[in-house]
Amino acid sequence: MKYAKGFTLLEILIATTLATLIIFLSYQFFNNVSTTSNFLKKYTEIEKTSIPLFSLFLKDLESSNQSYGTLKLTNTDNNSSLSFFTENCYFFSGICKVKYWTLTKNKKLYLIRSEYKLNSTTPTGIDIPLTSKLSSFKAKEEGTLLTIYLIFQNNETLPLTFHLH
Repeated sequence: MKYAKGFTLLEILIATTLATLIIFLSYQFFNNVSTTSNFLKKYTEIEKTSIPLFSLFLKDLESSNQSYGTLKLTNTDNNSSLSFFTENCYFFSGICKVKYWTLTKNKKLYLIRSEYKLNSTTPTGIDIPLTSKLSSFKAKEEGTLLTIYLIFQNNETLPLTFHLH
């Protein structure tokens, strides 16, 4: 008895099913890799901005000196400004007044750290832009807790909470 050369219908169906399964699993694997990559890229960008800002806020607030004046928080519709006296001065020796505020220029929002000399007769100080990756900067004071909200351009919000002494 001679058999015809070729594949049976059952063999073709099994091969097609296996090929479809392999393609589906490969797609799922590469889709997960792509999603994870996008997630990590997004949060790495936030981390690169937030860690230095957190360190700067922490240094300033830990060395705040309320014997010259209390912390002043001003809230507007979209943003806040925060000013206080600190011993963490970068440009002046001793105690200085520090103000965190936002400036919109060329459709970009900049978070600015201003430093003013204590008892200066002129209101001028040194302004340093810290980042332009925020869409909003808000702060809220509740008792001895100060919470600063950094709202990034991708609408991710990072709350930083500090205990004031």
